[in-house]
Amino acid sequence: MDVPGAPLIHPVQEIDAFTKAIQAGITSRKRVAAQDVEDIDDENEADQARTVAKDLGDTVYTPAAGAAPSAPAADPAPVPEPDEGDADALLQTAA
Repeated sequence: MDVPGAPLIHPVQEIDAFTKAIQAGITSRKRVAAQDVEDIDDENEADQARTVAKDLGDTVYTPAAGAAPSAPAADPAPVPEPDEGDADALLQTAA
């Protein structure tokens, strides 16, 4: 991502700030990208289609807002309720 006239000094922080500003509606993707966002969308769509076709998983563009839902995360294993006299179970629960 190029910002006209200014290189990114702290890319992670700046991209996070750009993302938050876009999500808050105080700027646009077009202004941040400083290029045609339709071209970017077309490129991202082609990359995503190629990723799906080759079964590569989530390796490309996955925006927080508006992204196709991923497979839900597996539910964590349930924590067993310890019996009152079961000291080992109480220690495992506390860990």
